[in-house]
Amino acid sequence: MSSLDLGVVGNCSIASLIDRSGRHVWHCLQRLDGDPVFNALLGGKDPQSGFMDVVVAGIKESRQRYLHNTAILETTIDGASGSVRLVDFAPRFRRFGRMFRPPMLVRLMEPVAGRPRVTVRLRPTFDYGARKAQLTSGSNHARFFSDTAVLRLTTDASINNVLHEAEFSLDRPITLIVGADESVPENPDALARSFLAETESYWQTWVRDLNVPFDWQAAVIRAIFGAIHLPEGNMSRPRAARRRASRRSASS
Repeated sequence: MSSLDLGVVGNCSIASLIDRSGRHVWHCLQRLDGDPVFNALLGGKDPQSGFMDVVVAGIKESRQRYLHNTAILETTIDGASGSVRLVDFAPRFRRFGRMFRPPMLVRLMEPVAGRPRVTVRLRPTFDYGARKAQLTSGSNHARFFSDTAVLRLTTDASINNVLHEAEFSLDRPITLIVGADESVPENPDALARSFLAETESYWQTWVRDLNVPFDWQAAVIRAIFGAIHLPEGNMSRPRAARRRASRRSASS
């Protein structure tokens, strides 16, 4: 059985479960209860499909952490020829006066030591794992699709390396954007880093509004992040909750 020692990233529109090696093992298309295009969580110890991952040649160790007070997950993988850092998140922040939370997963991949040899693998399935994806591609994107759904990858990596799962030396940062079938006209790296900064700022501001006791604060905040990846209407609003509690206390 697959390990349940998993990280979670999300934006209250979508979410994805990521194992200790940085593999996306459960992600539903477009919504939290949609078709699980990544479903390797149910595929045993060596799943052959239903995931997105990065295989580092000669892997020695992997470790994970969340960026401070955020739902942004960082995975560092040490291999025979170097180390790779993966940063995974789903964008969420205020934009044009409204909450921006697209059905999008963003992965930033960069070398942190040496020149690691890596293989990027993206193997979604459709119809709850029953159908393999069909494929079309362009210069910087690939479309994985079935009769009723499409998952689009936009990247500044070599699209041939990704589609053929070819091993290559990682000597620069690479961005993978996975989501709806919409073109991304911006530079993937610049867009992803802008979304990362905005999302990190949003979550850290959100945490500051929480009324969390000092004791076990870090653990409580992390537990809250594990529970908030729900549809927007179910997400807690700390300021409003405190105001309602204050009014109830004043009237009692």
